[in-house]
Amino acid sequence: MPGVQVLSDPTGDGFGNGVPSAQPPYDIQSVSIAEPYSVGPDKLVFTIKMKDLSVLPPGTTWPVQFNAPNGTTYVVQMSTLNGGTPTQNDALFEYGPDGGTLSPADPLSNFSADGTITIVVPRSGVGNPAIGEQLNAFLMRVTAVVITPDNCPDSLTPSGEYTIVGNASCRPNTAPLAVLSGTPTSGNAPLAVNFSGASSSDPDAGDTIASYSFDFGDGSAVVTQATATIAHTYQNAGNYPARLSVKDSRGKSSTNLAQVMITATNSSPTPTPTPTPNPLPCNGTRIEDDDMHISYSNGWHAINNSSASAGHYRLNEGGNNQHNVVLTFDTPATQTGTITYFYGTSPKGGSADIFIDGSPQGTVNYNGPSGSNRAPVLGVSRNFNYGMASGGHHTLEIRPVHDGIYIDGFCLGNAAATGAPATGPGTTSESTGTQSAGQTQMRNLTLPASTRAISVAAESSLKVPMQLILIDPSGKIVQTVNSSSGVAILEVPITKSGVYIIKTVNLSLGPLQVWTVATPWGAR
Repeated sequence: MPGVQVLSDPTGDGFGNGVPSAQPPYDIQSVSIAEPYSVGPDKLVFTIKMKDLSVLPPGTTWPVQFNAPNGTTYVVQMSTLNGGTPTQNDALFEYGPDGGTLSPADPLSNFSADGTITIVVPRSGVGNPAIGEQLNAFLMRVTAVVITPDNCPDSLTPSGEYTIVGNASCRPNTAPLAVLSGTPTSGNAPLAVNFSGASSSDPDAGDTIASYSFDFGDGSAVVTQATATIAHTYQNAGNYPARLSVKDSRGKSSTNLAQVMITATNSSPTPTPTPTPNPLPCNGTRIEDDDMHISYSNGWHAINNSSASAGHYRLNEGGNNQHNVVLTFDTPATQTGTITYFYGTSPKGGSADIFIDGSPQGTVNYNGPSGSNRAPVLGVSRNFNYGMASGGHHTLEIRPVHDGIYIDGFCLGNAAATGAPATGPGTTSESTGTQSAGQTQMRNLTLPASTRAISVAAESSLKVPMQLILIDPSGKIVQTVNSSSGVAILEVPITKSGVYIIKTVNLSLGPLQVWTVATPWGAR
């Protein structure tokens, strides 16, 4: 606002007759018209600009006359009865046929000390002009008791025009909210699921949901339809994120994540895959991942897995150069040989650099087409050669670079492990659960007095916002980690023992499956 100017008048050009032309309350500057949606549908806002209204004079009328398409002359005006200080009680705002009975204007009508007069009237009260029709022949003559201190136009010849445009197109369009449900959400394949988006809604008055787009998450085509329900059959076993987006009657699409996880299982048990040889195939000294000779830094978790050599393997979720693993071993001084490293792979696998006696031996790639951090494909191995060393003392070092790193064990051949690290990882605890949108899950973890640090990793089923929080025994937040990558990692030093709380928060707009692992690190 103020909108389209229909009249303007020079400052200080009062009509005279004993009234100084420069008196601000009588000095017209302009008249404008607008149709903002904020005042309501089918309403007109007349804005009259005077030079100043710091003091509102008594017995004065500020009228704007104009012609409507129905041939009638109308007036909108502000008038004063009492005068005095510029308060709302000093003014009346009215509209109606010129010379006829006037009606009170909208309560939004007002004036301000800077000289702005705002009068809000319904279109129906001034001839009900249709969109595209015009109001014209505007004239304003300020009346102070019996004189007119200022006229606009000064010639008294009505002028100016305003075309009605309407304000329906200005109505705010808030995105609709998509809500999806599915029944059942799990069962044997082929699994028939009935989906419904009937709880979807639109916050804007008058708007409705015009279309529903269902993405079943199994690679089939997205279905867009006018009705809220649909059935779909999942032919194969798997986890499928079914999603819904909606569009309202004005074409606005939803922006929230409306999702239901569908789990289809095989009707008959899946044959158990052939496990990694148990024990590890080794002609010589065999070292499992939990061997006390191995030196682990903070950040390594012991994960149970029946395919692992000893029923478990080591995982580091966010490999970097601070999470080194060191294994020392001795051989006869003149002996050369080979050490075999057994590990796993998965789509979340990363890489690590390998060093023998301080010399780089290349990079191990843990990325593979199947598996997960929780269940990598184990049984992969790689050999690394070592030469003669003074005293026969050797060191194998794994330096993680990024993402998931897996250790199932080692084969040293004709060598003996010698390391005796004073610190290492404690017992790893795991938890899994499904968290709905905005839901918080908490679990307790008791840390003994020997704990010096802790590593916690939370892995979600989707790459959406989540939060991982560690709270100490006094209730103080130790650390908060926000992540949208699907993995949140928290690693902090510990100065007090006791019961800690691990809290995960689903910050997304749909359900999540969250797997959490926590391992203390300290004195052995």
